[in-house]
Amino acid sequence: MSLHIVKGTKKMSKLFHILSIFFLTTVLLSQPDGWSAVPNPSSGTFIGQATINGIPAGEGDWSAAFDEDGNCAGVAELIINGGIAYINMPIYGDDSTTPGVDEGMNAGENFILKLWDASADDVLEYDGSFDCWYNNNGAPMDGCGNYAEVYDFPGGVLPDNPFEDLVTPNPSSGVFIGQATIDGTSAGIGDWSAAFDEDGNCAGAAELTIAGGIAYINMPIYGDDSTTPDVDEGMNAGENFTLKLWDSSEDAIMIYSTEFDCWYNNNGAP
Repeated sequence: MSLHIVKGTKKMSKLFHILSIFFLTTVLLSQPDGWSAVPNPSSGTFIGQATINGIPAGEGDWSAAFDEDGNCAGVAELIINGGIAYINMPIYGDDSTTPGVDEGMNAGENFILKLWDASADDVLEYDGSFDCWYNNNGAPMDGCGNYAEVYDFPGGVLPDNPFEDLVTPNPSSGVFIGQATIDGTSAGIGDWSAAFDEDGNCAGAAELTIAGGIAYINMPIYGDDSTTPDVDEGMNAGENFTLKLWDSSEDAIMIYSTEFDCWYNNNGAP
């Protein structure tokens, strides 16, 4: 796993390649057993957006629809575009050519939505059922999903980030700005950046800002507090710092392999 940060300051306008301290390799699995629909001409497509605890679902995640008898009537891998996870899933009716077998939806039957979180290998269920299915010859169903509708699936509780409450804010500071990606994909909602001085003190930490599918770093880095001369809380003139990033979805910390020598007190400005 690798992390790229694009700096927005004049002195730091290069692209840096940041490697995970664990050199993790991401492997996407296929959907769970039993998530296989029986395609036939009777179908309607369900569309929408999928989030997990308010955070867009990730690459390799799948959605599925199950009828009242527990049959998988539709399944599709989510489409990730601009940081949004889209559901675009045909939901099939019962195959009329096999009257003795129930493979999918019947008129008036409800269905439920499930989501497979590939990163956690966990199946999540949407709260509530849907009574809107009808045969629309494969086209999106009116009143049954919408590309702008968000369907939030309850997932596990995110771990506490390791950087919060480690910083000592004071008037001596400068703001570090840039963009962060992991393996070429923008870092996610809930991820944090942090800066550490040469003595290992956390001199700055901030949650990434996600806008338009881009993860922005906007992090004040504080100097040593002059009112506490016997305590080292932050940066001193001429001191280097290192950057770290916490990937909340993996609960993993990544560190940039080279130190930065560009900090100075700019009274809180970039």
